[in-house]
Amino acid sequence: MKNIISGIVFISILSCAGSNEIFDSEPLSTQPIPSEVRKDAHSVVRNSEQIVEVISPSETELVYKEALTIFEKENKDAGRLVLHYSPLNEIEYIKANIVNYEGKIIESFTEDDAMDFSSFDGFSFFSDNRVKVLDLNYGLFPYTVEIEYKIKFKGGLFLPSWYPQSPGQGVQKASLKVIDHTKGARFFSRNIDTEPTISDTSEIHTYEWNLSSLKVKESEYLGPPVQELLPYVSLGPSKFEIENTFGDASSWLEFGKWYYNLADGTRELSPEAVAEIEKVVLGLNSDQEKIKALYNYLQDKTRYVSIQLGIGGWKPFSASYVFENEYGDCKALTNYMQAILHHFGIESNQVLIRRGVGEPNIISEFSSNQFNHVLLRVELSNGEIMWLECTSKYFSPGHIGSGNEDRDALLVKESGGEIIRTPKSTADQNISSSTSKIDILENGKVIMS
Repeated sequence: MKNIISGIVFISILSCAGSNEIFDSEPLSTQPIPSEVRKDAHSVVRNSEQIVEVISPSETELVYKEALTIFEKENKDAGRLVLHYSPLNEIEYIKANIVNYEGKIIESFTEDDAMDFSSFDGFSFFSDNRVKVLDLNYGLFPYTVEIEYKIKFKGGLFLPSWYPQSPGQGVQKASLKVIDHTKGARFFSRNIDTEPTISDTSEIHTYEWNLSSLKVKESEYLGPPVQELLPYVSLGPSKFEIENTFGDASSWLEFGKWYYNLADGTRELSPEAVAEIEKVVLGLNSDQEKIKALYNYLQDKTRYVSIQLGIGGWKPFSASYVFENEYGDCKALTNYMQAILHHFGIESNQVLIRRGVGEPNIISEFSSNQFNHVLLRVELSNGEIMWLECTSKYFSPGHIGSGNEDRDALLVKESGGEIIRTPKSTADQNISSSTSKIDILENGKVIMS
């Protein structure tokens, strides 16, 4: 499943053609930094301003401005600008400056200076996601990087989050402004003490957050995710449109309906597929036996291949396509397995999840696009639950892997979505034992078996 940009959000007020200036005030790099912000900081955000403008259920515009002072060579990567884009979110412009400690602009950059790569995540075979990278490096410390960029989103499902602070970073000033023409955008904030300033007219709803003097917070190895330590605001739509599909994310119930209906017409099996799977269960009586045999059949027949194009990041290939081509991504393989089980009267449900040992749990109280994977959950007539990780060629039925265990996830039914918890394996299930026989002979030789 396609990972969606959760990034920074922004303002388009200041772009003056032919001008290198990004901030109108006197050079921020020459202004003093309060001691409580500078203490233990590898870098300091002097000022950042973000505006997201929700124009319609299918169109959002973002502009971001930031001035960041870097103090040491070891932290020079803090000046690297990384922007992901695709046909669903286009970069309209990039401006950047390197400013020395005297406030003089040393060098200026535009989008043409950025390197451009395929955004290959190590799992996708083919994707229309790409990334622009602009390294803003200077040899004399401290120096300040100033950046401004604008991104246009074609699809209201994707509203970016706001992270005004990174680990090891102090913040002097940071602001987020949301201008909502749909009057349906929603937010969830964490680690922010103040409520947003809200203004409302007959046509526009506006939220604004202003933060200042944020002290350094460090992330620790094997510690909690940064989302639990640092301030952030997540944004989500109510009604949305993406590539001619229409949905409602105002509740998990409605979001689940949209996802279920997105796969409408993809679960039909061809006569050839039916003939093949019926051979797999010959002589098997119980549903448990059939599920195990059919799951093993899926593992032997198919392979995981991720192709993420447009709405293909959400809509699965059809069951017939997977049967004929013998591959698919997590959505396609899960959808195919669900169709196979349905043929034998065994009902199951897809479960959307954010997979990853280092990934934070989803915000279960905030219905929005937060997922990167899908599992299959089978509930038998006797109440027994069986979980299937359809992308694995080696897991046994019921084993979903540490990246999927003990997480909130969205159970998808025709009637809508419902938050559930994935199972957690016990200590007994995580023990590997082996026995060796060692014979020590009189001559000192050892025989192991």
